[in-house]
Amino acid sequence: PWELMYDDRAGIFPCLSPLNPLVRHLDLSRTAERLPFSSPIRVLVAAASPQGAALLDLPCEQERMAVAGGTGVRVKILEQASPLALRQELLAGSYQILHFMGHGLVEKGGGGLLFTTPDASPLPVSGETLTHLVQGVSTLRLTILNACYSAAIPGGDGIDALAGVATALVKGGQTADHGVQLPLQERRTLVFHGDLYGRLRAGLPIAA
Repeated sequence: PWELMYDDRAGIFPCLSPLNPLVRHLDLSRTAERLPFSSPIRVLVAAASPQGAALLDLPCEQERMAVAGGTGVRVKILEQASPLALRQELLAGSYQILHFMGHGLVEKGGGGLLFTTPDASPLPVSGETLTHLVQGVSTLRLTILNACYSAAIPGGDGIDALAGVATALVKGGQTADHGVQLPLQERRTLVFHGDLYGRLRAGLPIAA
């Protein structure tokens, strides 16, 4: 990952400076529209912890999200999110950020996220399907995928480089997306997301 690049001469990790944001841009046939955030920042958290999947400390993450909100950031949490519930809430709520909390997976055919069915069973949702769920939500500015492998590219011969979840969203028209390439540690993501929302609230651009 380029985020691990270290400059021996300066003794720093370049990506840690907001003056040197490290952002991946996909070579697509259309240009990305630069859309600013407006206050208050409205965040929809889609939390999914289906039965049979590894247990996640989602209550702790949700509590930290509420604290990260504070003044200028409004957070709504969608418990045990299903694709249908997510679609309905996105269309009704004028959200600027979609924040998914749950499990990600990457297989030979592509990447996906684990949502839940009404009886709390796991429901794999591909990046392409997730793209369809967020289509037409004109207020959406950023998608945050707090799930392992949500930015990973499936391996193997003849695999589409845009078959991962994060890349599928950008290909489908999302202006900005943050995902995870490798397994993540919940403690570190809590710190990262708390800082992220604080900086967006302060007016820094997404890239920084």
